[in-house]
Amino acid sequence: DPYLSVFNPALNEWTHHQFNGWSTVANTTYGGIGALGPYIFLTDMSTAQNGGPRGIIRFDSRDSSWVRFSSEDYIDLCIGDNGLLYALYPGGSPSGRNIDVFDPTSLELVSTFGTPSHETTRRIVVSQENGIYLSLWENAIQRISLQGELLGTIDLSPTIQSTVYDLALDAAG
Repeated sequence: DPYLSVFNPALNEWTHHQFNGWSTVANTTYGGIGALGPYIFLTDMSTAQNGGPRGIIRFDSRDSSWVRFSSEDYIDLCIGDNGLLYALYPGGSPSGRNIDVFDPTSLELVSTFGTPSHETTRRIVVSQENGIYLSLWENAIQRISLQGELLGTIDLSPTIQSTVYDLALDAAG
């Protein structure tokens, strides 16, 4: 039973929000959050506990309204520096083999494509200039084009002995 906590620094207070049917599989590498303007985007997975809806929840911080859209079991999402919403799916095994791209304002699907790897993918981050970065379960970071073509892979196993749990880019990409 996840909930979204929002901190208002002007009032020095927290508010907590739950959404009917919102859930995430109990896996430390599942679950994504992204923000753009007043909107907060959250992954929503169908679980054995709720067996219910799935997709992405868009929360509007101005009035606390929300809407669920799409119908995939997304395991991660991000807002690319091009202003589009990228969502990685499915859950299960192997997971994260497809990417949906949405317009975050209209919520319309812009494109969808598969990842070039047959390996399990867990995290996504997007740079308009440098492409899409994916963390692979097998301790690697893969870079693909905005159309899904493989551009390169970095093996992290010599230095990192566990799964990469999140990815982020700095302002320079």
